[in-house]
Amino acid sequence: MNISRILLPLLLMGTPALWALGPDNMTGKTLRLGMNGMQISRSPIYHAPVPPWYTLDEVCDFVVAFPNSDEFTAEVDYSVRLSNEVTVSYHPNTKENEACVKIESAELSILLTLTYTSNTGGTATVAWHEAGNTRHLRNISFTVENGAEEGSRVQFPEEIIPYGPEIWNDGLCDILRNIERGVYSSEADRLYQRRLTTLLPVIMVLHDASYTNPDYKGNTALHYACALGHVELVRWLVNHGANLELRTEKGAGIDACVGSRNGDTIRAILKQARRERDYPLRGPQVENQEADEAVAWLEAAFTCADVNSELYEIPFPDAKAEEYADLLYVYVRQNREFPRQVDVTEPLGNLLVWLRDANIHRGMFCEAVQKQLYTLRAAALLQHQKAGKTLALLPHMILTRENEGMPYDGATAVYRAACEGNAELVRWLIDNGADCRLRDEHGHTAELPQGIPNEAAIRAMLPSAPAPENVAGKTFTFTGTQSDDPIVISWKQQNSETDGEVRQDEDWCIEEKNYNRTGNHTATITRATQWAPGGSYAAGWRTQKFNLSFTSATEGTATCTEESKTGENLTFTGSFTLR
Repeated sequence: MNISRILLPLLLMGTPALWALGPDNMTGKTLRLGMNGMQISRSPIYHAPVPPWYTLDEVCDFVVAFPNSDEFTAEVDYSVRLSNEVTVSYHPNTKENEACVKIESAELSILLTLTYTSNTGGTATVAWHEAGNTRHLRNISFTVENGAEEGSRVQFPEEIIPYGPEIWNDGLCDILRNIERGVYSSEADRLYQRRLTTLLPVIMVLHDASYTNPDYKGNTALHYACALGHVELVRWLVNHGANLELRTEKGAGIDACVGSRNGDTIRAILKQARRERDYPLRGPQVENQEADEAVAWLEAAFTCADVNSELYEIPFPDAKAEEYADLLYVYVRQNREFPRQVDVTEPLGNLLVWLRDANIHRGMFCEAVQKQLYTLRAAALLQHQKAGKTLALLPHMILTRENEGMPYDGATAVYRAACEGNAELVRWLIDNGADCRLRDEHGHTAELPQGIPNEAAIRAMLPSAPAPENVAGKTFTFTGTQSDDPIVISWKQQNSETDGEVRQDEDWCIEEKNYNRTGNHTATITRATQWAPGGSYAAGWRTQKFNLSFTSATEGTATCTEESKTGENLTFTGSFTLR
């Protein structure tokens, strides 16, 4: 008997189905795509994906909840540049076990292709068309869940949308395609071809022209390019800062890998690159002061302080950044050292180390500075916007926490929203009864920063508390922003007393302390004191005047002006309590 006739049915019985038909409709169901660990690539709009693919971790799920129809319109919280409505439609089993979901608006088109491996799940790919290019997503698992309690809903995986790793291209994608299509006769050349098709996509993502896979025993893409005689790739790697002196684990240098194919041309490229690297740049000398100014401006820009500019505008390219990057390029190439205050652990310092140690062209260095600056600003901007959106999307949590006391970081929601210049959120919080006192991260009363976006509108929204008409029986405590030693003044019965109180551990006798209400929300406190230690010490006096601005019935901000017998007048700001 033929054994295969017996075994084949048994094997088929124990093998799970590789595909299945999905539901004919999604009415009342929720489609959930697990985006964590997916891969992403880009292309011109509506074109095939362009290598490399890179993996993204910690990405939130993509959720589409269908109401009572396979086609619906839903509002989305996606981007200020796009309309806030999308149309969603489900098309079942368009090709054997494949179904698709389309999500469309005037500026956005998304096609989810679902391949069912069971009746309730499978794998998906996504083509995301927007802003003149397409993002291709793959390695996505999905499930179809019964129930759509929240009604019609589309929840985008926002982490992948605004930005992703910048890809070094500059023609490298075309070079990679030529290498993939190349036909090589020898086994060694075919090995180099395979390794280059692995190394080059990683180089594009990591921005490291000298990257080597540990399994390749120290061989870089430049070693392989020289061995293959690939002039175009050698020139690209050299121009993008490939290390010309790296050796393999066996001690082979770059020059030792140059073969007979195009050998003279490649040696000339390497020789010229070393000359440009090792000899100072000719031309006008950049002074130390100019370099220091450039470093100071760029380091401040890299901290993303300007992400709070009006309307959150991020200039790209930034003319000032380009000017200073060009100046630092000349300084480093001429001096072979950094300006004095550069921190090599910071982003700008990393770029200057790269410039010093590799053969970097001027335009390429300036472009790298611009891209790094834009990436940092974009990431900071996204965090600002996410913080505001998170607050706005969780009103119950905000109001509960405000009623309980201070939020987790010690600052009120109103203060955080105001510092971001988010006037809409400030209004929403005030209208919903949030605590409007301005508190910083330490829980202290704080002034609203100057120069924030929408400053005038936000200041007009913030309510002020009325100043009390008298302070009988109250204690005033002033804490300066630069000092931990508070000033304390108390009243027993009236607003003005001359009872000769003596401050603890001092010989200052309080001669007068007055409280005057100067407006609906403002007041002044004046205190005059006399120092009379006796003996040979000369007597002295000082007067302190506090201008108060109330943000609640018992708290606010104040400016203290102090005048003394020595003529040393001081002015300092802080917060106060009146209890």
